[in-house]
Order: sequence, then C-alpha cells, then structure tokens
Amino acid sequence: IYFYDFNFKANYILDKKNRLFFSRYMGRDVVRIGRGSDAFKMSWGNSTITIRYNHLFSEKLFSNFTYVRSHYDYKLGTDEGVGAFKWISDLKDNSLKADMGYFISPQSNIKFGTMATLHQFEPGKVKGVGSETIFTEFNVPKSKAVDYAFYAAHDQKLFGLLTVNYGLRYSIFQ
Repeated sequence: IYFYDFNFKANYILDKKNRLFFSRYMGRDVVRIGRGSDAFKMSWGNSTITIRYNHLFSEKLFSNFTYVRSHYDYKLGTDEGVGAFKWISDLKDNSLKADMGYFISPQSNIKFGTMATLHQFEPGKVKGVGSETIFTEFNVPKSKAVDYAFYAAHDQKLFGLLTVNYGLRYSIFQ
C-alpha cells in the first residue's frame, strides 16, 4: 500500500487591477492484496489544473474567469493466472466559469455568473492479461455530457451577527 499527494500554487500580479492564479494537484493511492504475480492490485487517482484570472473593474465590481481540468481514474487487476485481467476507468472534466461580484455596501453584495463543463466518461475497459486468462476484451461504451449553470445571489447583513443569503441557480445537463 502506498499513496502520494502533490500540490502546487502560484500567483502573479500583472498590475493593480489584474492577477493570474495557477494551481495543480495530483494524487494516487495504490493497494496490493496478496503476494507474487497473482496479487490483486487496485489504484485510483485524481489530478487537477486550475487557471484563474481576476480583474477589478472598480472598487465595487470584480470578476474571476476560471478554467479547471480534472482527471479521475481507477485501475483494477491481476497479472497472471486464469483470472488475470486489467480494468481501467476514467472521468475527465473541462470547465469554464465566469463569476462577478458587486459590493453595494459593507452590508450588501451581489454575486452572479455562469459556468459550463464538458464531462467525458469512460466507465470501463476490461481485458484479459496473459495466455492463460479466461477473459476477453470488453469495453463499456464511452459517453459525454455538457453541464451549464447560471446563478445570482445576494448577501445581506441585517444586524449584528445575522446575515441572509438568497439567490437563484438555473442548471442544464445534456
């Protein structure tokens, strides 16, 4: 059994009103049950890349434009014997977001924006491994979907510690 996680973040100030942010994450977990060549192996991992551009239009209005790429996968299998196989599954997302914030006063601010995500699903590719295996190749069909959303929200500080947050979100999944 072993695992790792890696994080990296960087930001760059372009000027007083523009900033660029970059982050990267990678992680993987691996489990092996049994010994030798007939051991069952299982691993899963995720990696993401995020690039965000922040712009201040004024003291009251700002924006964030973000691109996110995410990739998750898992693998199962054994290397030898009549039951030797390898299973690979995969999910990839590519997202674009545009978020705006408007500060009406210290007690009131509005947020609004939109996003779109392309989902790519590969539920499973299975194939036998080695000359002794009883398994043949089988592929679960790949598919794609697109997810859109639009939102608006209002934060209103009424008094003391009481703040009300309300809004609307409209989502479409195809």
